[in-house]
Amino acid sequence: MRKSHFLILLWLSVCGSAFTDAQAQLPLYSCSRSTIEAYPEEEKRPVLQFLDEARALADKSARLFAEGRVNELYAVMSTPFKNDYTEATFPEFLAAQEQRLGKILKYEYRNQSLSFGNPEEIDLQSSGSGVIYEVKTTSGNDDVYLDVQTGREGKEPVVVNIILSRFGPAYPPERRYRQVKESACLYIKGPLKVKASR
Repeated sequence: MRKSHFLILLWLSVCGSAFTDAQAQLPLYSCSRSTIEAYPEEEKRPVLQFLDEARALADKSARLFAEGRVNELYAVMSTPFKNDYTEATFPEFLAAQEQRLGKILKYEYRNQSLSFGNPEEIDLQSSGSGVIYEVKTTSGNDDVYLDVQTGREGKEPVVVNIILSRFGPAYPPERRYRQVKESACLYIKGPLKVKASR
C-alpha cells in the first residue's frame, strides 16, 4: 500500500465517524484536543466539555473491552452500530479483533481529536470524538492501538465504533502519538464558533 493511501486510511480511522440521528456521515475536518485548548476560554469551553464527556465514555469503553464485559459495552454502542451488529454478533466482532491482535493487557491514553463537518460553525450534536490508546496485548506486539470513536444520540454520548488496530510500517514509534499543538485548527478561520444547542 502506498504511504499516502495508508496515511489517509489512518486519518479516517482516527477521526472517527460523526453522525446525526438520521444517518451516519463522514466528517470532513479534524482538530486535536491540544490545539483546541489554545483557543480563548469562552470559545473552547463548550468544545472541551463535549470532549471531556466523550473521553469519559471512551475510558469506560476501553475498560469494558479490556475486561471482557461485552454486554455492558454493547449497551453504550450507537443505534447505527447496533443495526450492523446485534447483541448476539457483537461478541464475535470483539473476538475477531482479539484473535488478530491479542487480548488487551494494558492500555494508556495517548490523544484525542474532534471531528466535525462545518469549520465555520461546529455543530457538536453531529460532531464526533476519537480517543487513541496505546495498547499492550497478549500477542506481544508494541504497535497496537485502540481507537474509541464516540458521538451523540440526542443528548446522550454513545460509542460509534471501537477498533483494535496495528500501526503499519509508515508509522515509526516516534510518529505514532505526537500531540499536535497549534494555535488554531486547520480550516477554521477566525474564532472557534460553536452552533447554539436547541
